[in-house]
Amino acid sequence: MRGRRSVHLFGGGHVGRAAAEVLAGTPLDVMVVDSRPEWTRGLPAGVRTAGVDPLEYARSRDWGPADAACIWTFSHDLDLALVRHLLPLPLGWLGLIGSAHKAKVFLARLIEEGGAPAGGWEALWEEKLRCPIGLPLRSKNPKVIAIAAAAELLQDWGLAKEDT
Repeated sequence: MRGRRSVHLFGGGHVGRAAAEVLAGTPLDVMVVDSRPEWTRGLPAGVRTAGVDPLEYARSRDWGPADAACIWTFSHDLDLALVRHLLPLPLGWLGLIGSAHKAKVFLARLIEEGGAPAGGWEALWEEKLRCPIGLPLRSKNPKVIAIAAAAELLQDWGLAKEDT
């Protein structure tokens, strides 16, 4: 029997909380990571929380193909730091909230700041990162964004053949 897949939601704000609600009860283990205590309380049963700095959390664990990460924190700088750390790792799935413009800016900053892993930032970005995250539902409503992201995550990675 294989282990369960885990999705780590970096940021427990409006979209992160909505995503936790949407993903609770699916075949995934759900973890919300946010250092702000008020954003890690009152989540659905079965959703785990880590009330720590998201970047410290990301650096403190081993990541593998059974892990996914969705990045939607309160800070663009933190989002970028998480992308920089997680993108080269062997995650099963990685998504970042934002627009096509944010994607271009983040990729340009990664390239400009250097330290590219083997293959370069562009290749990794194209191969592994979904930004904007989610199916293209064209809404700024946090619940709609969470549903779009959860649908893409489940469709592309979260449901194994035996789960369907």
